[in-house]
Amino acid sequence: MPLDAALVGALHVEYLAKRDLVGEGRARHTLFQTSTIEALLGGSYDGDVSFAELEERGNFGLGTLDALDGEMVALDGAFYQIKADGRAYAIDGRARTPFAVVTFFEPGLSRALDGTMDLAGLRAHVDRLVGGTTACCAVRVD
Repeated sequence: MPLDAALVGALHVEYLAKRDLVGEGRARHTLFQTSTIEALLGGSYDGDVSFAELEERGNFGLGTLDALDGEMVALDGAFYQIKADGRAYAIDGRARTPFAVVTFFEPGLSRALDGTMDLAGLRAHVDRLVGGTTACCAVRVD
């Protein structure tokens, strides 16, 4: 599957060896991704990064767990496993992920929404806020 040239141009990609996962300081406004979506879709379901290691790279994000055992949601530094029953369970730091994307969430702007809106309305609202950028954006709706 070919890569989207605009997406590649918008991303800052950094190769990290396992030994580089834990380091001093943190990069601001940077997404950290374990593996690739292509690897996950290709059947690489065994996690090689622990959630203890992942929390060093971000406090907000999405992903999955070892063997695709639910969805992962990171919010305010806590990592949750969303199982098929729809409930959220705390993830032990020793658990592993084959794919996740996290960042240290620092809002560049904040807006109140007027009333309620459906998903299409929310998407249009966010698109207006971020403009025509092709960069990845972390969006939080409370």
